[in-house]
Amino acid sequence: MSYSTPTPRHPLVEAADDLDKVLAGVAGVDPTYLATEDKKDLLLRFTTLSSQVEGLRLKVIAASDDVAAEHADKRVADWVARQTRCDKRAAHAQQTLAEALDGRWARIGGGVTSGRVHLDQARVIVRALDLLPPQVGPEVRRLAEERLLEFADSFGPRELVKLGDRILAYVAPEVADAEELKALEAAERRAETRTRLTYTTRPDGSLEYSGILPPVEGAILKTVIDAKSSPRRRDQAGGWTDPATGQRLTADQVRGEAFRDLIANLDPQDLGQHGGKPVSVFVTITHRELTTGLGTAQLSTGETITAGHARRLACNAGLIPAVLGTQSEVLDLGRTARLHTPAQRKARLLTTTECQIDGCTVPAAWCESHHRDPWANGGKTNHQDHYFACAWHHHKIHDPRYQTTYHPNGTLTLHRRT
Repeated sequence: MSYSTPTPRHPLVEAADDLDKVLAGVAGVDPTYLATEDKKDLLLRFTTLSSQVEGLRLKVIAASDDVAAEHADKRVADWVARQTRCDKRAAHAQQTLAEALDGRWARIGGGVTSGRVHLDQARVIVRALDLLPPQVGPEVRRLAEERLLEFADSFGPRELVKLGDRILAYVAPEVADAEELKALEAAERRAETRTRLTYTTRPDGSLEYSGILPPVEGAILKTVIDAKSSPRRRDQAGGWTDPATGQRLTADQVRGEAFRDLIANLDPQDLGQHGGKPVSVFVTITHRELTTGLGTAQLSTGETITAGHARRLACNAGLIPAVLGTQSEVLDLGRTARLHTPAQRKARLLTTTECQIDGCTVPAAWCESHHRDPWANGGKTNHQDHYFACAWHHHKIHDPRYQTTYHPNGTLTLHRRT
């Protein structure tokens, strides 16, 4: 009589059989009447167990190139996706993780199968380790893996992402400093090469700008725009409203007004040179249109603006007015004293802290200087006729659709003409 020795079964196969039997026995069990303490215990244990089972599955995936070869698949993930009807991209991501945990980051893989590391933690740790610079040596890589494994005892995936990004600072500070400097220099070079500005003239004559600035210059511009726009014309609901019309303004509109304010208040002395001479923009307007505020004016760059807009710009913008008589002869080419001096602004700041339009809270330091007796009508640039108005309200003051009233207490009010 002959006896055959049974082929020993692999422990993983036996474990899978045992799991099948155990899970089949409890599949229909209702957990509703579990004690609260038992529910808490099972939630934690099942989470760890499911991660351990997934870790074992990934170990099998990493060892299953023969399965792919048998079925002529490029990777075993293709066969798994087809057989289990799961997402192919997810299957490929799982195989990539499996190979990392079974090979170069085996300590993390061991943490997963032992229940010490959850799979979500393992994913972010592997990502951080794979992003280590190529020149980092094996000893530093080993230290980084061990330290992140320790961090997994106390931190979740979200915190591990941040710790992983800075892991070199913990295990090799000198390398981290050098790499951070290199990364910053490379980022600055990339940002500088992407710097650009384009503009397109729209049918209504306005210009649409689009551009990219490096981080520093972009942050400066953003800070200036935010400072000019964040407190202005906010109502009790936290939004922005045009006090003269009651019209609600969007954040984009307010930022646009702030940028417009920034351009309108550029120092003419800082506009650079063209042909060896300071850059100048002329506005050509007849004397009648300038004094009445009706009609149009022509910029030297080709654009046409309203006479009312020209009157406002004449108060403090970097434009040189060329005033023409009835025979188109030049009556006046700017005035050296048409702008309020820094000393006059400082004097006014001693007594005025905000835009002088009643109810406006824009700080006076951000406001434009306004002549009560219009400069276009021969008004003088003196302290008595000097008012502060934010860019928004200064535009409205010179808008012929609005009537400006000057009050004895130094405030102004605007009313739409009927």
